[in-house]
Amino acid sequence: MEDRRTFIKHGLLLCAGAGGLLAVRGEAAPKKCPDGQWTMVVDSALCTGCNACMVACKLQHNTQKGKFNTHVVEEEKGTFPHASLGFSPTLCHHCDDAPCVKACPTGASAKDPCGAVTMDWSLCNGCGACLPACPHNARFADTRFGNRADKCDLCLDRISQGLQPACVENCASGARTFGRSDGPNEAFAGHMEKIRRHNENDSNGAVLFCKGNTGGTQA
Repeated sequence: MEDRRTFIKHGLLLCAGAGGLLAVRGEAAPKKCPDGQWTMVVDSALCTGCNACMVACKLQHNTQKGKFNTHVVEEEKGTFPHASLGFSPTLCHHCDDAPCVKACPTGASAKDPCGAVTMDWSLCNGCGACLPACPHNARFADTRFGNRADKCDLCLDRISQGLQPACVENCASGARTFGRSDGPNEAFAGHMEKIRRHNENDSNGAVLFCKGNTGGTQA
């Protein structure tokens, strides 16, 4: 059985074969946001560190070599002989009051009613003002396209087609769940409210992070 480092290596080799998928990306029109309010819940207690989310996102968006829109951070806890390794998934928080949106001089970065913080590359001039403004280091400049800022967009194309974000769909442990926070999926709405009631959320945006095992509930 492959260890997780071998898995991610092989996954990224597959990504290399996806080059050119977004060859005209810099001129693409803004993505259409789906109806409703959408939220992702990330439960680090369920993350196994397999990095399937990173590979799936890479394949979906063909981000620049060495750059990812989502990461899994390894954290060593405790001391020998009782040490353990924990994993914390991280990505754009899609903040309600996003500093990156305020810092953008052209309006390329915007907060959409659906919850996502989006990038319109037809308006981005590559100035990079939004990059240091992000408190979560969730943006990078894509040198392939004039240093335009890239980031997670909650897979708006997939949501509009009734699909889950790529990272959520490929999370085998259920550490990432996703759905409409304004219904009609009552199971997901209840799942999200449970996290908020127990103050497990440390984010103020469309992505809620928690460190307690809440159990996976797919929308």
